[in-house]
Amino acid sequence: MRKIEPLARSIHTLRRQRGSAMKILVRENTASLRATDERLLLACGANMVIPWNAPLSRCLTMIESVQGQKFSRYVPEDITTLLSMTQPLKLRGFQKWDVFCNAVNNMMNNPLLPAHGKGVLVALRPYRVSALNKP
Repeated sequence: MRKIEPLARSIHTLRRQRGSAMKILVRENTASLRATDERLLLACGANMVIPWNAPLSRCLTMIESVQGQKFSRYVPEDITTLLSMTQPLKLRGFQKWDVFCNAVNNMMNNPLLPAHGKGVLVALRPYRVSALNKP
């Protein structure tokens, strides 16, 4: 189990039980969160993730900025949906057409991934050997 999951579960439970008025802020102690982990915490109900290198004055300003706000994003009832959406793709190597299309479709429709950060798909064509023999 990843280290981020217990924190994500706690945030999810708090948000589902206590509602949108509660402020949930996470402060990193060291540079340890990946972008996908941060998106998971926000999707589970955190209002903000404060970076480890934010100075105290900036940290206090960020905390003050959420005062008076209500959490407005939808948080699914089942956290396993959120956890599965942040897991890296387990497929490797050549895949059957339907498996490949399903994986690409799932990635493109994943609401936790940024619109322009869903990866790169490269189409390659085999190089014909006969083309090498032409003068």
